[in-house]
Amino acid sequence: MELDEIDPLFFDRPYYVAPKPEGAKPYKLLLEAMQKTKKVGIAKVVMWNKEYLAALRPLDDTLVLETMHFNDEVVKADTVGGLEVKAKVDERELKMATQLIDSLTTEFKPTRYKDEYREQVMAIIERKAAGEEIHTAPTREEKGTGRATNLMAALEASLAKSRGGGAAPRHATATHARTTRRRKSA
Repeated sequence: MELDEIDPLFFDRPYYVAPKPEGAKPYKLLLEAMQKTKKVGIAKVVMWNKEYLAALRPLDDTLVLETMHFNDEVVKADTVGGLEVKAKVDERELKMATQLIDSLTTEFKPTRYKDEYREQVMAIIERKAAGEEIHTAPTREEKGTGRATNLMAALEASLAKSRGGGAAPRHATATHARTTRRRKSA
């Protein structure tokens, strides 16, 4: 089976697979054969007293065992309520949205992203372990603006900002001003 035949929804966790010294040659042979054929192996494995579906695949001159979800564990989109969108998109909106996506597209570099929440929690744990008394702030409820968004104006403003223009187009500002006046007079 080829890797691109597997929907990413099925993948769970990767584990590097290392050989014992006496298994180095068979490991290397399997690795190189899988790299050459661009194939992955599918198997069932047991770890921590649980059975998993797994994919064995080459990655950066090593083998990786990727645990997977079984078919009945993956939620199908057609079983999730609220996904039936009946809105219509016109060609101009679609063109602007694709331009915005293209202007914001960059190469994926995993080092750019950190789990900041975990870092903050660990810092609090360390402060607490050091004897500091920790006080939490009460949670605030987010309140919506209550106004409808002009999709074209929002797309144009985002596109201008992504291009370095910074300023929103004139009619986006005018739309906001009209909405603000209406709310004040109500």
